[in-house]
Amino acid sequence: MANKKITDLVDIGTPASGDLLEIVDISEGVSKRVAVSALGGTPTLQEVLDNNHDLVDENNFQGTDAGDGNTGINVNAFGQVSSQNNSGNYINAFGLEAGYENTGDNLNAFGSFAGSYNTEENLNAFGTASGEGNSGKHVNALGNSAGGSNTYDNVNLFGENAQADEDGQTVLSKDGTIMARISTADLTDTQKYNLPDASGTIALTTDIPPPITIDATPTDGSANAVSSNGVFDALALKQDTLVSATNIKTINGSSVLGSGDLVVGGSTSLAIGTTPITSGTIGRVLFEGTGNVLQESGNLLFDESISRFTLRSSTQGGRGFVQEEYGNSQGAASMLFQKSRGTFASPVNVNAQDLVGAFVFNARVGAAFTSDRCLFGANMASTTGIGMYFIAGSTDQNYIPDLYIHQTGNIAIGSTQNVLVGGITDAGFKLDVNGTARVQGDFTISDTRNIILATGTGTKIGTATTQKLSLWNATPNVQPTTAITAGAFVSNTSAILNDTATFDGYTIGQVVAALRRIGALA
Repeated sequence: MANKKITDLVDIGTPASGDLLEIVDISEGVSKRVAVSALGGTPTLQEVLDNNHDLVDENNFQGTDAGDGNTGINVNAFGQVSSQNNSGNYINAFGLEAGYENTGDNLNAFGSFAGSYNTEENLNAFGTASGEGNSGKHVNALGNSAGGSNTYDNVNLFGENAQADEDGQTVLSKDGTIMARISTADLTDTQKYNLPDASGTIALTTDIPPPITIDATPTDGSANAVSSNGVFDALALKQDTLVSATNIKTINGSSVLGSGDLVVGGSTSLAIGTTPITSGTIGRVLFEGTGNVLQESGNLLFDESISRFTLRSSTQGGRGFVQEEYGNSQGAASMLFQKSRGTFASPVNVNAQDLVGAFVFNARVGAAFTSDRCLFGANMASTTGIGMYFIAGSTDQNYIPDLYIHQTGNIAIGSTQNVLVGGITDAGFKLDVNGTARVQGDFTISDTRNIILATGTGTKIGTATTQKLSLWNATPNVQPTTAITAGAFVSNTSAILNDTATFDGYTIGQVVAALRRIGALA
């Protein structure tokens, strides 16, 4: 595989398939290699350039010899020999020899020979040979040969062969020989515009009709418009019939025609369904802003189709809704939910389990907002009673309450939920109290349920000897001591203490059996 290097537009011969052509950026020395096979066989140099428009200084060339000898950057040349030998930068040349040997920057040339031999910057030439040989700066030439060989700056040339004769002119060409030139040479602060004098070609003085004057006291008894050109009937000067919004404007959509007053400004000028809002955005709520003018905000929205009000806030810790209430009474609810079935005009009673109102909290998780993962609200526990529910979790639209307060005041915990007191770590107990608990009332344990104690330090039933305790409905007592009255001793026939002797009717064996039965002895 051979490498062939192009350092200028020279004949490199016919490269073979698989060769690499190295295109060198003339101004920066940066090179790029293009495989011949990617160019379709054995291309010519022009085909290499035509199919690789961005190889040199971001230039684009299309057409035979287009861009041949170019040294400028950012050149777009389309057409045979267009931008050939160009040295200007930022060139758009479209047409045969357009931009040929141009040396000025910022050239837009459209048409054969347009902008060729131009030597100055900022030329816009549109038309065959327009701007050809131009040496003036900031020139707009539109028309065949317009601005050809122009030497003046800041001129606008329109029409065939349009030519200026001083800087700053705007020239209109009639047929390539007759020109209308608008000069800016005599402009001052008080004389804003100057038409040429009688030697100009925009409009001769004799071509301008004399002014028409109205004869206020005509001798013939009619209201005539009299001028040096003759007499005109007054009807010819009569204004056409006014048609609102057609040949006379309206004010905020209201016609100015007819009798009566037209209210302009003030609050009464805002009419529901008719007053237009200029530059507004549908869905935004209007409010009085700074300067006492009507304003809107993308943070305050109302969707009429679903009756939803949206309040946005980008302030960290900001409160989107604040309700302030003053007065000497106990106050009322800051937010009210009312629920009925039927319609607004004909409401009917709710059914059991109907939702009365809810607060929903959604967070953005996984590139989307969650849907009803956390909420609390109220529903109809029956046809007349209202209950309160709380739901939290990691699953969307799970409407099984974690906590429910019934209309009777009873509190229900979900079948999979636990109650933690004094901590948030769930150890798996339905009721987990981390601290001292007190029960003022009977404590009932269901059948077959057990009291499970820890196996470490151990558990006390009664933490002081003065605390009273009893079993099996006996009268509670403090811890017994030797000061209590002993049980009645009944000896046996041998008059000694053995397993047949009794105390209050119980033998020693019966006491041991009782202690073992309740687990006091193993």
